[in-house]
Amino acid sequence: MNFDSKAVLPSRSDNTFLPAGRSVELLLKSQDRQPGSALNNANFYLDPVIPGVQSVSLGFFSFYNMFPNIISGNNNNILGVTGPAGVPATITFIQGRWVCGFGTVTNTQVRGDSFNSNLNDIRWQLIREALGNTTPDDAIEAVTLDPVTGRLVIEWNATYVGVGDISVNPATGSLYSQLGFTDTTTTAGSPGGNEWVASRALNLGDPISIALRSNIGELTTGDIYQTGPQSHTNYFAIIPINSLPNTFNYFEPINPVQSTTMRNSRPLSAVRIQIVDPVTGQLMPMSSVQQWQCKMILNIL
Repeated sequence: MNFDSKAVLPSRSDNTFLPAGRSVELLLKSQDRQPGSALNNANFYLDPVIPGVQSVSLGFFSFYNMFPNIISGNNNNILGVTGPAGVPATITFIQGRWVCGFGTVTNTQVRGDSFNSNLNDIRWQLIREALGNTTPDDAIEAVTLDPVTGRLVIEWNATYVGVGDISVNPATGSLYSQLGFTDTTTTAGSPGGNEWVASRALNLGDPISIALRSNIGELTTGDIYQTGPQSHTNYFAIIPINSLPNTFNYFEPINPVQSTTMRNSRPLSAVRIQIVDPVTGQLMPMSSVQQWQCKMILNIL
């Protein structure tokens, strides 16, 4: 933390009076958050306390862009399947960043992969989770991502389809929607007789923005972003995500929005920074390596 005009924060033994009309730069680093608080819901205690805070604005926010695009919880990472014996009832993806190459991957390719590569490719994972004891027992024989339409096609083993249809089971997993299928997708009447053909493009996109929410200085609601007229969820900044995955995203507002406190001024002893999905209002899932920094400009009365 530092002051304009080379002023410095007082030490514990110094007078905590700060001249009116000054500003303090408060730099919060996620790795310095209180033990037990999360990256997306971080608590900080300030020592010494900063007195007389009248308003707050965002200096910058930077973070490592590694948001997961398949998220666990509520079966969001599970593809539920209904089919005859030998067909897996669920195909599970761990929460994380997944990709999907174009073209076709076959069960023969996956079985021959002695290096266990392509561990984050949707096509390879679908087939891996459906391998049987031998090649003829594999439930999925090929997965294709059409480079023109962006849609997946899953080719099931015709032997199993001959016993009974293979259909999406929405009760045991909802990942089918993100993969582009519907809750009624089935091999019955499919173009190839044993295929699932997605009805829409595969959705593995990143969030386009994140929001910052805080208790800092008991901000008023009139000066900060709100999610809607009936909402009490207020954000002091909306951060666009414009960096490539696995790189740093840096945002510094050209015209910072200043948020006044609910009182004329108040001492600031603790700060909570929450990183939120501005669409759902829920905390953003974050990787354990996704560190961030936030600089706040505190105006002193």
